[in-house]
This record gives sequence, C-alpha cells and structure tokens, in this order.
Amino acid sequence: MGLVAAGDALYALGLSASAGAVALPASATIVRLDVGRRREAARAVMARPVVAGSISAGSLYVVLSDVGSGRTSPAGLVRLDASSLQVRAQTMLAAPDPSVVARPDGVYVLDGPRLERRDPHSLALTASLQLPFPASPGCPQQGGAVAADPRTNTGWVAITQESGGFRVAEIDLARLSLVHVSRETGGICGARVSAMLDGVWAGFATGLLSDAERFATATGETDAQLHSGGNGRVPEPNSAVYQVSATALWVSGGQALSCADLHTGRVLASTDLDQSSGGVAMVADRAYVAVAVYRGIDLYAPTQACR
Repeated sequence: MGLVAAGDALYALGLSASAGAVALPASATIVRLDVGRRREAARAVMARPVVAGSISAGSLYVVLSDVGSGRTSPAGLVRLDASSLQVRAQTMLAAPDPSVVARPDGVYVLDGPRLERRDPHSLALTASLQLPFPASPGCPQQGGAVAADPRTNTGWVAITQESGGFRVAEIDLARLSLVHVSRETGGICGARVSAMLDGVWAGFATGLLSDAERFATATGETDAQLHSGGNGRVPEPNSAVYQVSATALWVSGGQALSCADLHTGRVLASTDLDQSSGGVAMVADRAYVAVAVYRGIDLYAPTQACR
C-alpha cells in the first residue's frame, strides 16, 4: 500500500476491490479520499498491482508492478486524471522499480538499470541515464528508490549493492546527468529516499531494526543520522518509513509516529500508535500526517514541535 497527498486530496494505493465476480488483488485499487470531508471521492482499479504514485499538474502517475504470474497486461506507467481517476495515458516498462517522481518537466522512473525521464502528457521517453553500480537483482523491490525536491533540479537515486548496502546517486535533472555517487552505506536491502532542499534522507533496514542517514547536496557526504531507538524513541522495525515534509522528517514503523529535525535528525516529538494495526505506509503534508494501517488510514495533526 502507498499514499500520495495533494492538499485535501489523499490517494490510497492498494485497497481491496472486486469487479463483477473477479476478485482483484488488494494492491490493484486506487482511491481518492477527501480529507476534509472524510469520505471517498473517486476509485479506479488497475490491471496490475499499483506499487508507487506521484502527483503533478492535475495528473496522478502510478507504476504498475511486473511482479505476479498469469497476467496478460504488461507492467508500466499510467497517467490518470487526479480528480476523476480516469486513465489518460499509459506505457509499458520492462522492469520498473516501485518508485516514481512527477514534476512539470517530466516523470522520472527507474526501469532496470536506467533512470528515465518521460513526457508528463504522453509518457513518451524523452531522455535516459544509465546508472553506475547496477542494483542487485537478489534484493526484493521495496520502493522509494527515487526522490526529488520540487524546488530544485536535484534528483536522488538509492542504488542497492550486492552486499545489501546502498549508494546514493545525486542527479542533475535538468541535464539528466550524474553529479556524484556516495560511499556505500550499510544495510541489508537498499534504502528508501526522501528529498529536501539541500539533501536527502535515506532510511534503510539493518536486520531487525532500521536507521536513516542524511546526505548533503554537492558533496554526497553523510551529515546527520537517526538511529532506531535513539533519543528515547521506540525502536523502528525494518519496515519503517522515513518521509520528509516541508518542516520535519517523519518516521513510522507501526509502533510510533515521530518527527525529527530535518538537518540534525534530532527527534522532536513522538506518539504511540496502535501496534495491532501495523503501519504499512505514510505520507506527510503540511496540515496532516496520514498513516495507512491494515484496517484503514489514520490522520494525525502535527504538534507545534513538528510544524
């Protein structure tokens, strides 16, 4: 399951649905929720599981997974109207990563070892970049390997290594060229990245728990860390999600929801979650933080410390 926020519209990727007598996979459904009215506003069902989404200029872009047998429809990238969820364009991808970043200048996806920029209207390929250190094929896809702050032309890609660790590549999106690649950082299965104005946070599993490190723009050096269980925090499991908002770094692994300083990683506030629900996805907006759990979606208002 994934979440995409755009003001009062919250998009849930991966709710159970059925079409006639055919049961569709839980991850094949997209639901647009009206946050202010707390109700469903639109729904669409894809032919394959939806594993990532991003919104820009009135369109919702989703990646359909290539995982699964017995399906005749191809994996790929789909553009939907953000209001009605009607499909406007789609294209095939050979081996998509469950990540997508949509911007006015293009839609960025990982397809195998290439970072691709696609036209935001037609989804036609306009440029591509072959990445160094190809991702290890033995590491399960976990999503979140591509990120960009909309205020800059800087993109970030987490590249999984054979060891299970990862490197973070900084990309000049205007030229679609490689700026630099970081040192290899420990972990067991790559990392999820979430970008900010002058860097990127990478959250990664360490075995039983998870940690996060901040990489600075231009140098690629680690300049801040957030250790699971540090500063009085509840230890976060391997599945923890690290998400940057305009004001804070948010962390949720199903046991607690915490916010931390964007530049230092110092935890500012935490609240316990219902551990029986199990957080499976999170998105942070200026006005709220949404945590997807197995029974639905919980909304939290940021405290003053996190604003």
